[in-house]
Amino acid sequence: MIRNPRAVVKRLILLPGIYQLVAFVRAKRFVVSGESMVPTILPGERVIVDTLAYRFGRRLRAGDVVLARHPERPGLMMLKRVGGIPGNEVGARTLGEDEYWLVGDAPEFSTDSRQLGPVRSGDVIGRAWAVELPGRAE
Repeated sequence: MIRNPRAVVKRLILLPGIYQLVAFVRAKRFVVSGESMVPTILPGERVIVDTLAYRFGRRLRAGDVVLARHPERPGLMMLKRVGGIPGNEVGARTLGEDEYWLVGDAPEFSTDSRQLGPVRSGDVIGRAWAVELPGRAE
């Protein structure tokens, strides 16, 4: 039995708001330089990435747009869509326990898991949260 229903309701309302505030503060902003996510995200657009999205037990899901470290070029980041999750078959292989298949929305312009292979969750920095509106950049 719930002793104080108001306190429960208050927590249910406040916790998501607190999480969103922390996520916004911890968010990374970056400018997209390539065409791999056209038409979803265009070159030159600024993307806000939630760096806490996968820190508290939430798993990457097919369809998420994520920022990940490039496996072959240290310091380079890549913005891609999760196209495969553990257990999925992609091409001639089945993804392992911590393997994700990342692809661009414009395959003709994208260097992604088709060339680089799967990415581990530890290489994913966060989930694309929003695209900043023009004129709002710092």
